[in-house]
Amino acid sequence: MENIRVRNIRMVGIPKEAITFSMFYSHAGSEHPVVVPVSEGTPVFRDFLFEHIYCTGAHQAVHMKGLAEMPIENIRFHDVNIVSKKGISMEFVRNASFADVTVTTRQGPL
Repeated sequence: MENIRVRNIRMVGIPKEAITFSMFYSHAGSEHPVVVPVSEGTPVFRDFLFEHIYCTGAHQAVHMKGLAEMPIENIRFHDVNIVSKKGISMEFVRNASFADVTVTTRQGPL
């Protein structure tokens, strides 16, 4: 998945994450999956833009988890405002940028 634009979204009462990517769908929830060599079958997530996104009442603002062997790359957030219980968690993400982003959490750090 590449060159995706997500714009002009308003959300209320999201039970999980307002914005989420997890490339661990094939690892059955393992906390420490085995790193495998990159091949034609390795998923690629890169060049995403999220702008004009507004959310109130999510469990978590953003959760992104790439693969050690193929991080999620080039994620841009512009004009995003999220009120959530938890903030942002990113693992194996490269080149994430934030401009005019506000995340208000009720529990823990951003």
